Amino acid sequence: MTENVADLTLLHLRRIDQTQTRILEVLERHDARLGRIERDVHEMKSDLIIIENRILSRMNEILDLVRRVDDHEARMRTLEGSIELA
Repeated sequence: MTENVADLTLLHLRRIDQTQTRILEVLERHDARLGRIERDVHEMKSDLIIIENRILSRMNEILDLVRRVDDHEARMRTLEGSIELA
């Protein structure tokens, strides 16, 4: 009888060990996936920063062009006004 209880206990412990092993394998796979996701998110953040900097540079270039056009328009108005006075 005690051998039967010991055998059942050992069987139960083996099942628990197998279950723990499977759970650890799953957790390891999830850890690897999370690591890849974290790496990808970091790369995406870096790419977004680069894109944001490019957009800001383009916006500054556009603002500079708008200022230059405004300056040219002001000069043209001044020239047109002096031509009309003459």
